Amino acid sequence: MTSTNIHISGLLRSTKTKGFTTQGAINELIDNSLDADATVVDIHFNTEGRELIIADDGLGMTKAMADSCYCIHNDKPASGAIGMFGIGKTIAEGLLSDLASSTTTVTKVESGRLLEVTADWVTSIATNTWNPRSGGASADVALPLWERAAIDREHGTVVHINMTPAMFNDIATDVETLCRSLAYVYQEYDPDTFAIRVWRDGEQYELDTSDTLGWNDVLPSQRNEVNLEAWVNSAGEELIFHSEGSEMVRFNRGATQPTIAARYRDYAEMPSKGYTLEARLSLRDVYNDEWNPPEDDDGNRPPYILGSLSFVRNRRHLKRVANEPPTSGTHERKRYLGAARHALYYDHHADRLMKTEGNKSNVTPENINKQLMWTVNALARKWADSYWKQVSGEGTHGIRPRTGEASAPTVKEFKRLYADPLFRASYDQIVRAHMAHPQ
Repeated sequence: MTSTNIHISGLLRSTKTKGFTTQGAINELIDNSLDADATVVDIHFNTEGRELIIADDGLGMTKAMADSCYCIHNDKPASGAIGMFGIGKTIAEGLLSDLASSTTTVTKVESGRLLEVTADWVTSIATNTWNPRSGGASADVALPLWERAAIDREHGTVVHINMTPAMFNDIATDVETLCRSLAYVYQEYDPDTFAIRVWRDGEQYELDTSDTLGWNDVLPSQRNEVNLEAWVNSAGEELIFHSEGSEMVRFNRGATQPTIAARYRDYAEMPSKGYTLEARLSLRDVYNDEWNPPEDDDGNRPPYILGSLSFVRNRRHLKRVANEPPTSGTHERKRYLGAARHALYYDHHADRLMKTEGNKSNVTPENINKQLMWTVNALARKWADSYWKQVSGEGTHGIRPRTGEASAPTVKEFKRLYADPLFRASYDQIVRAHMAHPQ
């Protein structure tokens, strides 16, 4: 039997060519903190020395965990706690250090001893070996680092990474962009139970939430949620269903739809027809009028803002994919339909449906199931069009606010009326009643 050697140097260098960004690597380390039940993560960029320090107040690592934390391609069982990108601590730290320096992790479990783990990337590449060291905390490196950065002195983890000028400047010189991205990726987490704090040279930066979905920031009439299910048979044929009220209904591209009874029966017969449930997903749609700035004093109209579809896996927002713009209707209608934002929630069991390859952030229109993407866009457009009819008074089911006028106000008039809190409260009641009992 012949043996096959692994070229460690080449393996480590190849991590830099897999398409992982510095942002993605930082997200991976934050995910590790989340998996360790952390409530706070501090991200420190220190210009002097070009160092990145990421600290959390999580459970910390035992000696056995510290010994294996730099295991390359370590097996991780599929679970709800799996990281967002799945690239692991090793690749994340190697990328951020540009493989040009060592990285140090200092960790402590509650009432336990302080442990230090060091990965020397430079030596590993030069000698074609991979031998990270773990053991007790050194007095010259680990102890000062823990005293300087630990959030909780009793438990947690601190990761120290020396960065090359190029890697440091890639992200540390534009901390605002990082803050906006972090706010977007981790928007599902309650800031009262999990906080991300970003610092540069001792100055703290606020997370910019302007790109988040804002589900809780709008009226109930401005948001909608629909569940999706994908069923496949042994031949690979796929059928997609969506929720309609309390029932799951087969999504039909045609203009005519079977009766509700027939559509419900179709769903109930899936198992007997040899179909199995491939994935269950949830789609949320939100419209916020602030995404569409009004005309300026000269009557100039800004272009309508295109919405986006965000893929959410285990509460981490992976990637945004731009929705197809509306192609018909007035400028105002296009703005309303275009600016709605959507989030598609799925778990790791649905990864095959997403067709992501290795890096879970690699979500593009090209590697998403085409029928699923079409369904998501169609349902999102359907809801946005319904909302447009509510605010504009168009269509048979258009909501006509009680303004004392014979007909519904124009969109411009409606926006002026809606600025009045009393009108807004009254209108919200009308919308709720309509949504519960549509005409």
